[in-house]
Amino acid sequence: MLQQLPESSIQSDTDQRPKISRRRKVLFSGFVFTLVSLFAFVVGEIVVRQTLSIDPLGWYERSDDPILFYKLKPSVSGLDNGFPRHQTAQGLRGTREYPPRPPANSYRTLWIGDSACCGSLIGDDATAPAQLESMAANDARTIEAINLGVVGYNIRQIREVYHQRSHEFAGVETVIYYHHVNDIYNAPWWRLAPYVTSELRCTFDPPASPLRRVLRRSALLQYLRHTTIVHDWVSAERRNPNGDEANPDSFADMCLRGYVDNESAAHRFRDELRLLAEAVHESGADFIVLWFPARHAARSTSYVDARDRVAGWVADVGGTFLDVTDMFRDGDPATLYVDASHPTREGNHIIATAIHDHLEPHLYENPVVASPFVGDGNTP
Repeated sequence: MLQQLPESSIQSDTDQRPKISRRRKVLFSGFVFTLVSLFAFVVGEIVVRQTLSIDPLGWYERSDDPILFYKLKPSVSGLDNGFPRHQTAQGLRGTREYPPRPPANSYRTLWIGDSACCGSLIGDDATAPAQLESMAANDARTIEAINLGVVGYNIRQIREVYHQRSHEFAGVETVIYYHHVNDIYNAPWWRLAPYVTSELRCTFDPPASPLRRVLRRSALLQYLRHTTIVHDWVSAERRNPNGDEANPDSFADMCLRGYVDNESAAHRFRDELRLLAEAVHESGADFIVLWFPARHAARSTSYVDARDRVAGWVADVGGTFLDVTDMFRDGDPATLYVDASHPTREGNHIIATAIHDHLEPHLYENPVVASPFVGDGNTP
């Protein structure tokens, strides 16, 4: 027969079992939570990367070139911020196609840059290149303004697109680099940021804390951050008691400091600018760097230092530095900017006018003989 143990003996054995401290319970719970969260994050990241379109509007397509990474998609049209936007069969912003050689009695210019040059958030006829063509319609020589701008490109990509595409258009007499303050760093739109190639990420990423780097590289976190609820909450957090943004364009201010304080980034930009200018001059064209201020950037203490430094680099490479800062400062920001950094039609009118005034003496000279066309052997 089984002998029943006294209840006091059972209780004694139970008391002798090791007790788990509260601290260990908390640590274990935290460990489990971390594992579950990490698993959920990985699954969510995979799902978002498989399902989230990097370009739901279809303006861009991936490029085989690891430096360009992406490019304008040819032959598409639609609305951008409610304005008509077209991209030609040549992969250019606007509605006009350009022949390999310039027409008789025309002055051909080539524009390079990022979203400001391409014309983000404005219509085809409101971009600076398009307005320049309209201004010169009645001049002795008309102007062709070929727009190679692509949203989000940095200085390395801008130089690369010039290298790859300038041969498509013979007889270019002036190359206009429509500078944007963020050209010193990577600045693609948020959907594309997690996919930036290592060739660009390792060299042109802006300085950031480890947390910001994770945010920039994660498609899931980028998506969550730009959902309506989170975006509105972040925007509200950035506003001061008066309802204005406390730091409306911190990225532009950081970019300005990059030209002055971050010597590695500044020297990299300088070197890219030099290589770009050398390629332009080798083609026989003049080189203009158009400098305009982002909406709030001109208030930065770094603005004048950055502008003067870039102006010095442009002079060193034999280019022309065309600064329209004063014209923008004299105007109404509400009418000159679509957002914190992109000019409206009126803002681009200032830029186009400055370029036109600079080029006007050339428009009444005898037409320059176009340089020999160098094509791929298949272009007529």
